[in-house]
Amino acid sequence: FLFHGLSDQPVDEALYSIGEGLMQLLLSDDVIAMERMLMSEAESQPHLIRLFYDTGPKRMKELIAAQMAHWHRRGQLHVPDAALATELFGALIKGSAMVFQRSMGLASKPS
Repeated sequence: FLFHGLSDQPVDEALYSIGEGLMQLLLSDDVIAMERMLMSEAESQPHLIRLFYDTGPKRMKELIAAQMAHWHRRGQLHVPDAALATELFGALIKGSAMVFQRSMGLASKPS
């Protein structure tokens, strides 16, 4: 859903839409609960963690990197290393104090 219609939007609006969608996802009750459960099982269930990562975060990063590479090829965004740009973009979102506070139970879900 994050990538629907991105080609029709200006790059800055598309990146904002992706970031907003990721924030909504990361702040959701379901994702918070799943991340807590996965963290508690990380040592005893490494295959479960790998499956989650490969089908969730890794897949999302690949889609974002592909979109950034597309914009780079079209001269709409200067990101010669789309994978690195995606990591940095994700760090802006996942590293947000809002996400951290929500995941630790220090803040309620924002409206």
